[in-house]
Amino acid sequence: MYNIGYRERNRIAQELSYDAHIDTDKALLRRYAPKSSLLVRALGSSNGSTLSYDILYTLLQYCTKDEILANRKAAALQEDAGQESPETVQAPAEPADTKKKGRNRKSFRKSIGRIWRIL
Repeated sequence: MYNIGYRERNRIAQELSYDAHIDTDKALLRRYAPKSSLLVRALGSSNGSTLSYDILYTLLQYCTKDEILANRKAAALQEDAGQESPETVQAPAEPADTKKKGRNRKSFRKSIGRIWRIL
């Protein structure tokens, strides 16, 4: 366990917090603290910078600033090489011709209905 004071950990967490690295930092946190409640928090449920800060603040209990930066660099190099990590693999997109078209009609009907009520 890596022990530093509150002020130092707070300063480093603020310095490193950045929304684009949340997934990479979560993967590192999963390695050190697999039962952390921060792993289930979604980006949409809270402010991204707050989530990034919280993850980094917790990570700094287990590893150093240099380890976090090295992990981010390794993840960036892995993405540049075209190898996606299991954390970032997404389902393939649906072909455009098989998408449902009913959703747009429904919202169009609602908007037309509102216009008719106004007139």
